[in-house]
Amino acid sequence: MRLSRRGISKGLKLFVLLSILGFAFVFYVTGSRRTISAFGSFRLEYIWLLLLLVLGDYVLGTFRIYIFARRINSGGSFRNCFRANLANIFMAAVTPFQTGGGIAQIYILNRSGVSVSGALSVSIVNFIATLGILLAAVIFLIKSTSKEITGVPFKFVVSLSSFLFYFAFGLFLFFTIRPTVFTQVVARIGTWLRVVRRRGHTDGGRHELTRKLLELVDQYQRYMGYYWREAKGALILNLILTAVLYFNKCMVAYVVLLGMGVHAPVWRVVSVSLLIIFLLYFAPTPGASLVAETSASALMSVFVPSHMLMVFTFLWRSFGTYLGVALGGFILLKELASEVKG
Repeated sequence: MRLSRRGISKGLKLFVLLSILGFAFVFYVTGSRRTISAFGSFRLEYIWLLLLLVLGDYVLGTFRIYIFARRINSGGSFRNCFRANLANIFMAAVTPFQTGGGIAQIYILNRSGVSVSGALSVSIVNFIATLGILLAAVIFLIKSTSKEITGVPFKFVVSLSSFLFYFAFGLFLFFTIRPTVFTQVVARIGTWLRVVRRRGHTDGGRHELTRKLLELVDQYQRYMGYYWREAKGALILNLILTAVLYFNKCMVAYVVLLGMGVHAPVWRVVSVSLLIIFLLYFAPTPGASLVAETSASALMSVFVPSHMLMVFTFLWRSFGTYLGVALGGFILLKELASEVKG
């Protein structure tokens, strides 16, 4: 597998630009002279707790990969899975709808010796577990927190995210049940795109693409069958790890509030945080930039005074996203550089 350094650079620039615009908008709407002083009032002892939560996020995410990858190949070591997890975080931040995260994870695992089909099976199992956990949590949360969602723009984002969420869930369910039919459809779409781009007809290319995809799907089905027969415990553990992972993500917001001196009911903060995660999961911008900054400040305004929303949003994004993007970018770009040298 190959990744485009040029495409990554463009996505990263767009991610940074939209993030800056998001912060600028939040500051324009809610900022004041008191906002600047609020940054200095954050209690530094909470930084260590935030870093511990961030480390827990990376470790839990790594274990979700490791419990399956170690059964496939010796290359699926915890270290390689850790690198793959951070690369996933980085690429999710520089691609629309966060679609590049799974590709980066597969890329790192494949470079470590895990087959593409095996790495694909790990990625899909984790994605389905994520969708399942979020689906179970958010159906209730959208109803219980609907009063906090005000304004046409945010209702539109909720509706769009819901549609994309259910569409992706149905798509992956269809892929799991009828992978051969799904593959043939993808092959035809891929061939059509190549024909349009080259303005020519390529029957041989279509058959070759279909053959390769069917081989990949056949190997993928074998891995999934193996997990279902021999690794039921890993599938159950994966669901538990996913639930704990997202609870951990929600606790980042709660600890940021504590560091700011804002006390709110922990379960209410967790509920609103889960709703924000749901909104951002299928946001169209790279890494949900702009959407994340504006929606988080809007929904968290039920707990945070207006002049402190900028502080909360910046700290929440820094520990919840930017740190992982920086580490994942270092790992992935270093891997790409070594591939070029090779």
